[in-house]
Amino acid sequence: FTIDQGFYFCLKNGKVETLLILKFNSMGWFSSDKSISHFNLDKLLKEILILQPTEREYVKGLFTKYQAGGVSKFEVEKAVREMKFNTSDIIDPAEADAIKDKLLSYLN
Repeated sequence: FTIDQGFYFCLKNGKVETLLILKFNSMGWFSSDKSISHFNLDKLLKEILILQPTEREYVKGLFTKYQAGGVSKFEVEKAVREMKFNTSDIIDPAEADAIKDKLLSYLN
């Protein structure tokens, strides 16, 4: 786990008080805190030669919902499952596997 710290200043009875804020980030036993930034996601998707430009844009659009702090391993696996089992999207299972392999190799 990691610990982030910060300070919070407040005014109480005319005096400034300082509070130390600690935030504990627990990732689990087998988790990694590594993530893929939006810039690196675009770069990695361009390296997957079987993806057409429209398919690449579609995949980037899928990952925008995970954009808060980058895309994690869990989010890659979740999005790929969504692509594989959604028969109405433009990504076929082979392309979904290629996306998964490329992104997870970056995260490992």
